[in-house]
Amino acid sequence: MRVLKGFTLGMIKWRKVLYCDQGFPDNYIEPELFLADLKKNLHTKTYKYLDVVKESGSVVQQLSCVCCFVCFFLWVKQDWLSSTHLVLFSSLFTILCHVFIEISSNNALFSSSWRKSIQQFAMVVFFLCLLSPIMKTLTKSISTDTIWAMTVCMYVCTYVRVLTILVRTCVRVLTILVQRA
Repeated sequence: MRVLKGFTLGMIKWRKVLYCDQGFPDNYIEPELFLADLKKNLHTKTYKYLDVVKESGSVVQQLSCVCCFVCFFLWVKQDWLSSTHLVLFSSLFTILCHVFIEISSNNALFSSSWRKSIQQFAMVVFFLCLLSPIMKTLTKSISTDTIWAMTVCMYVCTYVRVLTILVRTCVRVLTILVQRA
């Protein structure tokens, strides 16, 4: 016979039932059955390291774009940077980056994808120039508090999206690190 917290356990066999008193404490379980039904890592998904790096790169790129946008917004707001200079520099930078991508991917500079990109760029610039006076008159009738509130809401929405991607990527990185350990 063995003694367990004041209970004498002899030849009584413990069963996993709650409706009858077996003479064992409520939290007792047979040592052989303890954690016997435990199943670990049933639905784990393995990821390749390069895929995780690529996905984390897109998250970093998104965060960098948002931070650059906030900086440029503040610079224009405080008159440190002219909005026309910003548009000119960003357009020039976009064109130079696109030329670099086309050259590095061994495509002809004036291929159909290049022409399509130029057309899209021209349409965006045209519509921005066309809608600029309309937006200027519309924002005169709206208070600045409303504009600031809408801006903050849009940034919060963007950061929620970015944070969900960031959490997913961190989980994948941790999964890879745990699997390698």
